[in-house]
This record gives sequence, structure tokens and C-alpha cells, in this order.
Amino acid sequence: MLYLDGDPPVVYPPAMPRQVSEHVPAAIREEAHDAQRCLVNGIWRPAALMARRALEAACDDKSGGQATGMLAAKLKWLKENALITNRLYEQAEPLRVVGNSAAHGGPEITEDDAITTLEVLRRVLEALYDDEKIGDDVKAKHAYVKKKP
Repeated sequence: MLYLDGDPPVVYPPAMPRQVSEHVPAAIREEAHDAQRCLVNGIWRPAALMARRALEAACDDKSGGQATGMLAAKLKWLKENALITNRLYEQAEPLRVVGNSAAHGGPEITEDDAITTLEVLRRVLEALYDDEKIGDDVKAKHAYVKKKP
């Protein structure tokens, strides 16, 4: 490929990362998409902040209001109630910390911070919503097979 003036071409709009699953409630999905939009446009602090907002909204949704207080306590509730694994809980902790830094002022949010934050958010949302949907589908299919004569 030949570049004019040695510069690579600029593609607009930038390519979006993999979209959040349709199984995620619309309001949470929109928060996650906002974070993705910020990421692809190179604005790291808002990307991390929106990812944190989506994570907290998912915690509130899945706990049905039973998990209260700070995001750390809500994540712990998800872990203790087997909605996320210990490993995913440990991975979500940096998302929480980076999100807090973005919200309340703190160290600069880097591109790497924003990318990692959104990747962890995607994994948490998949665990909370996609895994549940797949499990329900398998159970329904298994029940149907058992009933067949």
C-alpha cells in the first residue's frame, strides 16, 4: 500500500470493538457501547468511567438490589453468590480501581488501561448474561429431550 506523505490513511469512523451481547439489558449495553465509542475515539478517561458505570449497573441488575454500598461490595456479592468466578472477581478489581480513578481524579488513564477495562467489562457481562442464557437454553433443550417418548 502506498501512503501519501508517508502517513497511513485515516479511517473514519474508527472500527468498533466487538459489540456487547444482545442478552445484556439495553441500558447496560448502552453504557458499554458509550465506553467503546470513547475508546475508539482515543478518549481514555471517559472510556474507563463508562465501563465502570456499566459494571455497576450490571451488579445492581443481577443482585436485584441485594448488593448495596460501594462497587467493591457489589462485586463481592456477585462472587459470593456464584454469579462470577473468583478469577473474574480478581480481574474486575482493576476495572473498579481504574474506573474510580477516572471518576474521582487520579493517575492518568492510559490507552492500555482503557483497553483492559473494556475487555474485563466484556468478560463480566458475558459471564452474567450470556452464560446464563446459554445455560437456560441447554436446560430447556435437555427438558425437551427427556419428555420425548
